[in-house]
Amino acid sequence: MPDINLSPYTAESAAIARRLRMAEALQQQALSPIEMPTVAGAKISPYAGLAKMLQAYSASRMRGKAEEREKTLADTARADTSADFGALLKGLTPTAAVPEGPSTFTPNVDQRDVVENPRMVMQPERNEMNEIIQPGEAGAGNFGVTPGTPAIPASAGKLTAEGFGAMKTPAGQQQYMAQLLAQMKPKDPIKLGKDDVLLDANTRKPIYQPPVEKKKPIVVGNVLVDADTLLPVYTGPKAARTGDLGNYDEYVAQQTKAGKKPVDFDQFLTNQKIAGRQPANVTYGSPVAAVDASGKPVFIQPGRAGGAPAVMQGFTPPEPKLKDVPPMVNTAIIANQAAGNQLDRAIALMSGEDLPGMTGDKSATGLKGYLPNAILSRIDPQGVSARAEIADIGSLKINDRSGAAVTASETPRLMPFIPLATDDNETVLKKLRRLKLEVANETNAMKEIYSKEQGFKENPVLNKPSVAGKTTTLQEIQEVATKTGKTVEQVTADAIAKGYKVQ
Repeated sequence: MPDINLSPYTAESAAIARRLRMAEALQQQALSPIEMPTVAGAKISPYAGLAKMLQAYSASRMRGKAEEREKTLADTARADTSADFGALLKGLTPTAAVPEGPSTFTPNVDQRDVVENPRMVMQPERNEMNEIIQPGEAGAGNFGVTPGTPAIPASAGKLTAEGFGAMKTPAGQQQYMAQLLAQMKPKDPIKLGKDDVLLDANTRKPIYQPPVEKKKPIVVGNVLVDADTLLPVYTGPKAARTGDLGNYDEYVAQQTKAGKKPVDFDQFLTNQKIAGRQPANVTYGSPVAAVDASGKPVFIQPGRAGGAPAVMQGFTPPEPKLKDVPPMVNTAIIANQAAGNQLDRAIALMSGEDLPGMTGDKSATGLKGYLPNAILSRIDPQGVSARAEIADIGSLKINDRSGAAVTASETPRLMPFIPLATDDNETVLKKLRRLKLEVANETNAMKEIYSKEQGFKENPVLNKPSVAGKTTTLQEIQEVATKTGKTVEQVTADAIAKGYKVQ
């Protein structure tokens, strides 16, 4: 019985082989010599040579077409083999589920859009009452709804019998069938060690975990309790306890015998009260003397059954001792506060505001600043205080969060913010406020680092009132008196007259 090969390439391959054999036979015939006639008087046909040439041409053409078909068949076989093995690997690879894609909405569509996109569904526009807007009314028309990409379920990385039909090549069919049979073959038993965990090959989730050995009971306060639940465990005679403790022992024994989990002691007492039974008077221990946060003596009652102690009402644990702010940082905080106050004074004076012992002047700077001070002070005495504050800004010391101090004029990033007597009023105020923001940022950083939440005592200088808040101090009054040549009494009286509160 002949062998039967169901490969789709068998018939094509056999046809090509037949054509090649025919071409070889025709080529052989064309190469053979012209036969001489055997009949007396017969002559060789003048077309005999032409026939030989036609035979050679036909043989060559037939061979060329057969070889071309053979090459095409080989390329097709290689492509199909690659596709088969690609599909096989894809089927063996687990994939996650892909949800359905969102629908897309297209406004102002007509039937032509639906023809171009067959998946689109045309819907009429509706009003707020969900009624179709009739033609001719405002908002009438249609919109298109195109469904999203369909959802793709997850695959477990296993082959199915239906997928065998998609294999085109013998190699792909053999490999697919071998893998399919391997999946169906009963698995050999898996041997695990005592503490080994069996994981799923695809999800890596535990399939089997070794049983956890139950811990042995432990002794707490002369009572044998379960190591996990801390509930009493009775392996011998009943403990000689009275009152509510004795009742609870009896309840635990009954629940354990019935295979039920008993509630804890506090819940048992609550259930007793609900049932209308009065709890027995049981002493849990003598109160323990303690001291609250104010140093007053208080007492703490020990807890039931060795539990947490009950703190008497009004007891507050003493607060943890706070650390002192480092001296270098304290100095930096005080210096930044003084710098901020100096900037506030300059801003107030340049805004036309009068301060204790000083007069504000919006026009204190500008082109007049190019004049010598001796002349400028005589023709514009009102702006002397404002210009003096502006002149001191260049030597203003600013401390960073580490405590290091530098003058504003020595810091490249602060140089653009130092005002000049020749700047106009608007420019001076912009520079002063930007410089004030830099000082405030450094002060706020210190305030966060050395705060009560970080375990440091609060520095009172951080909350010290500023000149801008209509509040001043005796130290600031003394500084103004020194700058202006006035007495402390004169500056103080002027501050009070201008509505400032002296602290």
